[in-house]
Amino acid sequence: MFADHVEIQRGPLQRFPDAAHVLGRDDAHARADAVARFQCPDGPRMIVCSLRAASQGITPTRASNVAFLELGWTPARHDQAEDRCHRIGRESAVTAWYLLAPETIDETMATLLQRKRGIIDAIADGRVQDGEALVEALVRDLRARPFRHLRAVA
Repeated sequence: MFADHVEIQRGPLQRFPDAAHVLGRDDAHARADAVARFQCPDGPRMIVCSLRAASQGITPTRASNVAFLELGWTPARHDQAEDRCHRIGRESAVTAWYLLAPETIDETMATLLQRKRGIIDAIADGRVQDGEALVEALVRDLRARPFRHLRAVA
């Protein structure tokens, strides 16, 4: 499980206290220990990770599912996090789940990430990406609709 914000990371850790974790507050030794415990066949079945702290340098290849509890600002950050489970020697598929709440900022962020990915792909392919500026589109979208706030559910 990947999340950016501490309060979002806290939810699954409270609900599943035996889960391993790789968070910003963890030092390098604690992070390595958490991944080693998770990799053991009889280890925790879940690892909660900071999108920043764990998107590089760890290899939780035991995971067959990766869940994103919130979205970061760049497609590359998500790609890096997904790739943590797709390592050399992996034989089975990995499924990435993006858990988005309707009528929240999640929808805008998902659209923004899609547009960024389209721009990146166009540049990499040598194509010209037409359309309005990314920031202008984001501001217009944010102003156009109200968002509802989510309440915590334990």
